[in-house]
Amino acid sequence: MSKKSVKIKSIRCVKTINKKEDRIVIAHQADGGEQVPFPIEGSEKLEDGDSLPLNLTLEYEHELLFTIFDKSKEEYVYVGSHDFQETSASGTVNVFNMIRDAEYTISYES
Repeated sequence: MSKKSVKIKSIRCVKTINKKEDRIVIAHQADGGEQVPFPIEGSEKLEDGDSLPLNLTLEYEHELLFTIFDKSKEEYVYVGSHDFQETSASGTVNVFNMIRDAEYTISYES
């Protein structure tokens, strides 16, 4: 089976979990394999309205799970995720954490 790819262009913080700033860590997981964090160490600070340019090209065969976490102190809080599949077209997708009232937008191209 041939590999597909998706380029994650950026992530935009619409509304933070913490009401001030989030310390973002991303995990991507291709085809049910191992989760790979980004950045490898540390986190990226985002406030409401901030964008984080990524230009991160990721490969997969069937699906790619892209998850955003907020690293608050030493714990990771789930923000939201999107499952890219063979039929994913270019565009944007919003991910939400309804319990914590947070929203992020992922811009990508296939």
